[in-house]
Amino acid sequence: MNNVTVDAKALKDVLSALLGPSHHIRELIVIDNLPGEEGSISKLVRQYNEAVDKNNAEAQPEDDDE
Repeated sequence: MNNVTVDAKALKDVLSALLGPSHHIRELIVIDNLPGEEGSISKLVRQYNEAVDKNNAEAQPEDDDE
């Protein structure tokens, strides 16, 4: 698996926070832990995990019922 499709805004938010002052990434972590809307970090992790699961499911051979 070489490519994963993720939300562009979430990726921009996380990359900007990583390249900016250290408190920006901490703010994203706090926002991620708030109830309600999914935060940028959680969104990227979820989308990555979904892509891995899909890739693994496609890579597994079909069960042969003989």
